Amino acid sequence: ENLFVTRAGPERDLVKVLDFGLARMNDVEHDSALTHTGRVVGTPAYIAPEVLMGHTADARSDVYALGAVLFRLLTGVSPFSGANQRAMLVARLKRDPSPPSAILGAALPHDLEDLVLRCLQRRPRDRFASATELAEALAAVEARLTLVATRRRREPVEDSAEAPTLIYVPKKRRQKPRPAPRRPELLEADPDTLVDPVPTF
Repeated sequence: ENLFVTRAGPERDLVKVLDFGLARMNDVEHDSALTHTGRVVGTPAYIAPEVLMGHTADARSDVYALGAVLFRLLTGVSPFSGANQRAMLVARLKRDPSPPSAILGAALPHDLEDLVLRCLQRRPRDRFASATELAEALAAVEARLTLVATRRRREPVEDSAEAPTLIYVPKKRRQKPRPAPRRPELLEADPDTLVDPVPTF
Protein backbone atom coordinates (compact mmCIF):
# COMPACT_ATOMS: atom_id res chain seq x y z
CA GLU A 1 0.00 0.00 0.00
CA ASN A 2 2.73 2.50 0.93
CA LEU A 3 5.82 1.28 -0.95
CA PHE A 4 6.10 1.49 -4.71
CA VAL A 5 8.94 0.24 -6.92
CA THR A 6 9.67 2.83 -9.59
CA ARG A 7 12.34 3.81 -12.09
CA ALA A 8 14.26 7.09 -11.87
CA GLY A 9 16.19 7.65 -15.10
CA PRO A 10 18.82 4.91 -15.49
CA GLU A 11 18.25 3.71 -11.92
CA ARG A 12 15.79 0.83 -11.69
CA ASP A 13 13.98 -0.75 -8.73
CA LEU A 14 13.88 2.50 -6.79
CA VAL A 15 11.54 2.19 -3.79
CA LYS A 16 9.45 5.24 -2.90
CA VAL A 17 7.26 5.83 0.14
CA LEU A 18 4.04 7.35 -1.20
CA ASP A 19 1.89 7.31 1.93
CA PHE A 20 2.89 8.69 5.33
CA GLY A 21 0.02 7.48 7.50
CA LEU A 22 -2.20 10.55 7.75
CA ALA A 23 -2.27 11.22 4.03
CA ARG A 24 -5.14 8.78 3.43
CA MET A 25 -6.58 8.41 6.91
CA ASN A 26 -10.14 9.16 5.74
CA ASP A 27 -10.06 6.35 3.18
CA VAL A 28 -9.01 3.55 5.50
CA GLU A 29 -11.45 3.80 8.38
CA HIS A 30 -12.79 0.32 7.72
CA ASP A 31 -9.58 -1.30 6.54
CA SER A 32 -8.23 -3.78 9.08
CA ALA A 33 -4.79 -3.65 7.45
CA LEU A 34 -4.31 0.03 8.29
CA THR A 35 -4.69 2.13 11.41
CA HIS A 36 -7.89 4.01 12.23
CA THR A 37 -8.37 7.65 13.18
CA GLY A 38 -7.73 8.33 16.85
CA ARG A 39 -5.41 5.36 17.32
CA VAL A 40 -1.73 4.67 16.81
CA VAL A 41 -0.71 6.12 13.45
CA GLY A 42 0.95 3.67 11.10
CA THR A 43 0.43 0.29 9.50
CA PRO A 44 -0.05 -2.25 12.33
CA ALA A 45 2.06 -4.97 10.70
CA TYR A 46 5.09 -2.64 10.68
CA ILE A 47 4.82 -0.72 13.99
CA ALA A 48 7.56 -1.41 16.52
CA PRO A 49 6.48 -2.81 19.92
CA GLU A 50 7.75 0.21 21.88
CA VAL A 51 5.58 2.52 19.77
CA LEU A 52 2.54 0.36 20.51
CA MET A 53 3.31 0.74 24.22
CA GLY A 54 3.38 4.54 23.96
CA HIS A 55 7.15 5.07 24.06
CA THR A 56 8.96 7.57 21.86
CA ALA A 57 9.97 6.25 18.45
CA ASP A 58 13.56 6.57 17.29
CA ALA A 59 15.79 5.22 14.51
CA ARG A 60 15.50 1.70 15.88
CA SER A 61 11.72 1.86 15.43
CA ASP A 62 12.30 2.54 11.74
CA VAL A 63 14.74 -0.37 11.65
CA TYR A 64 11.94 -2.59 12.98
CA ALA A 65 9.56 -1.37 10.26
CA LEU A 66 12.14 -2.01 7.54
CA GLY A 67 12.78 -5.48 8.99
CA ALA A 68 9.07 -6.21 8.64
CA VAL A 69 9.26 -5.10 4.99
CA LEU A 70 12.26 -7.38 4.38
CA PHE A 71 10.42 -10.25 6.06
CA ARG A 72 7.47 -9.81 3.71
CA LEU A 73 9.73 -9.56 0.67
CA LEU A 74 11.28 -12.91 1.56
CA THR A 75 8.12 -14.78 2.59
CA GLY A 76 5.16 -12.97 1.05
CA VAL A 77 3.50 -12.58 4.47
CA SER A 78 3.82 -10.26 7.46
CA PRO A 79 5.89 -11.33 10.50
CA PHE A 80 2.74 -11.55 12.61
CA SER A 81 -0.83 -12.37 11.77
CA GLY A 82 -4.11 -12.50 13.63
CA ALA A 83 -7.86 -12.54 13.21
CA ASN A 84 -7.94 -8.77 13.82
CA GLN A 85 -5.73 -5.81 14.64
CA ARG A 86 -5.77 -6.49 18.38
CA ALA A 87 -4.62 -10.09 17.97
CA MET A 88 -1.85 -9.00 15.62
CA LEU A 89 -0.59 -6.29 17.97
CA VAL A 90 -0.71 -8.52 21.04
CA ALA A 91 1.26 -11.22 19.21
CA ARG A 92 3.98 -8.69 18.45
CA LEU A 93 4.32 -7.75 22.10
CA LYS A 94 4.46 -11.32 23.41
CA ARG A 95 6.46 -13.42 20.96
CA ASP A 96 9.20 -13.32 18.37
CA PRO A 97 8.47 -13.91 14.68
CA SER A 98 9.13 -17.29 13.11
CA PRO A 99 12.28 -17.50 10.97
CA PRO A 100 11.55 -16.73 7.30
CA SER A 101 12.93 -20.14 6.29
CA ALA A 102 10.31 -21.82 8.51
CA ILE A 103 7.56 -19.89 6.72
CA LEU A 104 8.94 -20.77 3.29
CA GLY A 105 9.81 -24.36 4.11
CA ALA A 106 13.14 -23.80 2.38
CA ALA A 107 16.62 -22.78 3.43
CA LEU A 108 17.77 -19.15 3.20
CA PRO A 109 21.27 -17.68 3.58
CA HIS A 110 21.94 -17.61 7.32
CA ASP A 111 23.43 -14.10 7.26
CA LEU A 112 20.34 -12.68 5.56
CA GLU A 113 17.90 -14.45 7.87
CA ASP A 114 19.81 -13.38 10.98
CA LEU A 115 19.81 -9.78 9.74
CA VAL A 116 16.04 -9.74 9.28
CA LEU A 117 15.39 -11.32 12.67
CA ARG A 118 17.72 -8.84 14.36
CA CYS A 119 15.67 -5.99 12.89
CA LEU A 120 12.53 -7.53 14.39
CA GLN A 121 13.80 -7.91 17.96
CA ARG A 122 11.23 -6.75 20.52
CA ARG A 123 13.76 -4.78 22.56
CA PRO A 124 15.18 -1.77 20.66
CA ARG A 125 18.68 -2.28 22.07
CA ASP A 126 18.86 -5.69 20.38
CA ARG A 127 18.31 -4.22 16.89
CA PHE A 128 20.65 -2.28 14.63
CA ALA A 129 21.22 1.13 16.19
CA SER A 130 20.62 3.09 12.99
CA ALA A 131 19.72 2.84 9.33
CA THR A 132 23.42 3.35 8.52
CA GLU A 133 24.42 0.32 10.57
CA LEU A 134 21.68 -1.74 8.91
CA ALA A 135 22.78 -0.59 5.44
CA GLU A 136 26.36 -1.64 6.19
CA ALA A 137 25.17 -5.07 7.35
CA LEU A 138 23.06 -5.48 4.20
CA ALA A 139 26.04 -4.52 2.02
CA ALA A 140 28.19 -7.11 3.79
CA VAL A 141 25.57 -9.82 3.22
CA GLU A 142 25.25 -8.86 -0.45
CA ALA A 143 29.03 -8.95 -0.92
CA ARG A 144 29.33 -12.38 0.68
CA LEU A 145 26.47 -13.84 -1.39
CA THR A 146 27.94 -12.36 -4.57
CA LEU A 147 31.34 -13.89 -3.77
CA VAL A 148 29.79 -17.31 -3.13
CA ALA A 149 27.82 -17.14 -6.39
CA THR A 150 30.95 -16.12 -8.34
CA ARG A 151 32.99 -18.99 -6.92
CA ARG A 152 30.29 -21.50 -7.77
CA ARG A 153 30.15 -20.29 -11.37
CA ARG A 154 33.93 -20.65 -11.71
CA GLU A 155 34.17 -24.10 -10.19
CA PRO A 156 34.28 -26.94 -12.76
CA VAL A 157 31.43 -29.33 -12.39
CA GLU A 158 33.66 -32.35 -11.83
CA ASP A 159 35.48 -30.66 -8.93
CA SER A 160 32.39 -29.29 -7.21
CA ALA A 161 31.16 -31.32 -4.26
CA GLU A 162 27.74 -29.70 -4.44
CA ALA A 163 27.12 -30.20 -8.13
CA PRO A 164 26.46 -33.83 -9.01
CA THR A 165 28.18 -35.33 -12.04
CA LEU A 166 25.67 -36.53 -14.59
CA ILE A 167 26.69 -39.57 -16.64
CA TYR A 168 24.64 -40.65 -19.62
CA VAL A 169 24.17 -44.40 -19.72
CA PRO A 170 22.57 -45.52 -22.99
CA LYS A 171 19.71 -47.86 -22.54
CA LYS A 172 20.47 -51.34 -23.82
CA ARG A 173 18.20 -52.55 -26.55
CA ARG A 174 16.48 -55.71 -25.76
CA GLN A 175 17.45 -58.35 -28.29
CA LYS A 176 15.13 -61.12 -29.32
CA PRO A 177 16.51 -64.61 -28.63
CA ARG A 178 17.88 -66.23 -31.74
CA PRO A 179 16.33 -69.57 -32.74
CA ALA A 180 18.53 -72.62 -32.24
CA PRO A 181 20.14 -73.90 -35.49
CA ARG A 182 18.26 -76.73 -37.06
CA ARG A 183 20.09 -80.01 -37.00
CA PRO A 184 20.08 -82.05 -40.27
CA GLU A 185 17.87 -85.04 -40.19
CA LEU A 186 19.76 -88.34 -40.08
CA LEU A 187 18.45 -91.24 -42.16
CA GLU A 188 18.93 -94.75 -40.95
CA ALA A 189 20.90 -96.77 -43.47
CA ASP A 190 20.59 -100.50 -44.05
CA PRO A 191 23.98 -102.11 -43.45
CA ASP A 192 23.33 -104.56 -46.27
CA THR A 193 22.90 -101.78 -48.84
CA LEU A 194 26.17 -99.99 -48.07
CA VAL A 195 28.73 -100.19 -50.93
CA ASP A 196 32.43 -99.81 -50.38
CA PRO A 197 33.81 -96.81 -52.25
CA VAL A 198 35.81 -97.63 -55.39
CA PRO A 199 39.42 -96.49 -54.97
CA THR A 200 40.56 -93.88 -57.46
CA PHE A 201 44.07 -94.19 -59.02
